[in-house]
Amino acid sequence: MEKVRIQDDLYTHVNQETLDQLVIPDDKPTAGGFAVLADGVEKLMMDEFNEMSASGNYPNDYLKRAVTLSTWQATQRERLVTASSPH
Repeated sequence: MEKVRIQDDLYTHVNQETLDQLVIPDDKPTAGGFAVLADGVEKLMMDEFNEMSASGNYPNDYLKRAVTLSTWQATQRERLVTASSPH
């Protein structure tokens, strides 16, 4: 990308080096600090859900329902992937 003049586009001028190096993963709609944070929170939450599911120990009924829904959702996603893969 050619150098943008500050008077033409302040945001691009200030962030041009970062924008030139930024790679958005194919499976994500965005990249950056918040995306990394969201991925970390999701991983932590899923790890805790898996632990609760394996032990059968739920702190409250809301988390039990959340784990049940998460497990069902993962099963449905797996079925879709299996059904759409070539035989």
